[in-house]
Amino acid sequence: VYLMKALANEPDTDGRSILDNTLIYLTSDMGNGSAHDNARHPIVLAGGLVNGGQALDMGGVFWNPLFDTVADALGLLGEADYPGYGNGAGPISGVVSV
Repeated sequence: VYLMKALANEPDTDGRSILDNTLIYLTSDMGNGSAHDNARHPIVLAGGLVNGGQALDMGGVFWNPLFDTVADALGLLGEADYPGYGNGAGPISGVVSV
């Protein structure tokens, strides 16, 4: 939260705040530490490039759509040199704000 407040208070070159032009990705490497698996682990996307205030239950789907969602927020989805980490899954609907 401290970082987000600091970014929100700093102007970027386009007149918006740096937070408005930022994508913050926060996660844990395990969803269940006892089982050492990554099923249902939390992932937080924040910043001005995503729509906030929502929690999504992906229903056990693998991360593939997440990679396309991040690429979409950064303006990389559809670029010729985008490596396709999402295996063509496509972005998660309603997450990207731009």
